[in-house]
Amino acid sequence: MNEKGSFKCSCAAGYLKDPSNHTRCKAAEGHASLLFTRRHDIRKVALDRLEMTSIVKDTKMAAALDFVFRTGMIFWSDSSEKKIYKAPIDEGNERTVVIDDGLTTSDGLAVDWIYSHIYWTDSKKNTIELANFEGNMRKTLIQDHIQEPRAIALNPLEGWMFWTDWSDEARIEKAGMDGSHRTVIVDNDVQWPNGLTLDLIGKKIYWVDAKLYIIGSCNYDGTGIRTVLYSPEVLRHPFSITTFEDYVYWTDWDKEAIFKANKFTGQSVEAVMSLRALKYPMVVHVYHPYRQPDGMNQCQAVNGHCSHLCLPAPRINSKSPLLSCACPDGLKLLSDGLMCVEKGKMAYDVNYFLNKLYALI
Repeated sequence: MNEKGSFKCSCAAGYLKDPSNHTRCKAAEGHASLLFTRRHDIRKVALDRLEMTSIVKDTKMAAALDFVFRTGMIFWSDSSEKKIYKAPIDEGNERTVVIDDGLTTSDGLAVDWIYSHIYWTDSKKNTIELANFEGNMRKTLIQDHIQEPRAIALNPLEGWMFWTDWSDEARIEKAGMDGSHRTVIVDNDVQWPNGLTLDLIGKKIYWVDAKLYIIGSCNYDGTGIRTVLYSPEVLRHPFSITTFEDYVYWTDWDKEAIFKANKFTGQSVEAVMSLRALKYPMVVHVYHPYRQPDGMNQCQAVNGHCSHLCLPAPRINSKSPLLSCACPDGLKLLSDGLMCVEKGKMAYDVNYFLNKLYALI
C-alpha cells in the first residue's frame, strides 16, 4: 500500500512477511510441493528440500493433472489410453478409471474441489466436459465455437472457469462453471497459449505462450493485460504454468526442466530442477492447501433441489442465482429448471423425479 513518500507491504490472510525480505509474503502454514506429469510417470518434488518422489509409475502418456488436497486424491488424463484416472497421492499405483469411453485427447483437466466435479478439455472432439469424481453424471458443457481447447482452470469460489484455445483464432475464454456467460477475454496477445493458472488471491490469470515466448497475465475480465516475462532464450517451449506465493512455475519441453520466476517482475528466473533432469515434463501444479481454499457449496442442501447435476454459477449481479441445475448427456432440463428427463419422454415421467426429490426434503 502507498504511503506519503514511501510504501508499506502487507500480506493477505494466511500469509506472513518473509523475514529475509519484507517485500515478499510466504504461506503461514504447510509445505508446498510441485506435482507434475512426465508422460510415463507422475512425480512430486518438495520445494523446501527439492526431494523428488514418484507418485504414479508406468503411465502410458500422462498429460493433464489436478488434485483434491482435502482428500489427497489426484486425477490425470492419459492421452495414449484415452482415459482419466484417479489415485490416492500416497498410494498412487492403486489407480481407478474415472472416464474410459468417448475420450480422445485431453491436454487440460481441472478439479472443482468444492462441488466435487472434474472438468476437462478434448482437443479432438472440441469440447469441454464434466463429470463427478466417480465419472458419473457426465455432461458436455461447451461444444459450439470452440476449435482446439487445451488448458483449463477453475474458480469454484466464484463459479468461473477459464480455458485456452490453441486454434488459428487463438484466445483465452471464460464462462460460468455451468456454461453460462461465456466471453473471450484475451485474443490479440496470444498465439500458442499452452498453460493457464489462476491466482485466487490476486484475482489474476497467468498463461504461457510457446510461440510468443511470454508469460502473460491479466485480470479475470481480461483487463490489465501485461507481459510478466518475455525471453526466447528462457521460454524455449513452455507448456504448463502454476503459481504460489510470489512466484510462477512452469514446465519447458525444450529444456526438460521446471523453472520459477517472480510473478510481479519476471525476475529471479531459476530452474527448480537442474536442466535435462526431467524427460517430457508436462502439466505442473503447486500442491498446497492454499491453492484450494474452502468455500460455500451452494448445492449442499438437497443438491440444490436439482434432480441430477447442481453446478456453481457466477454472481453477475446481486440477484444472480449462485447455482444452476443441469442434465447429463442424453437428458433434457424441464422448464422448471430443476428436473431432467430423457429426451423424448412425456412430461408425466416428471412425477417420478418429483416424488424422489421431495422424499429427500
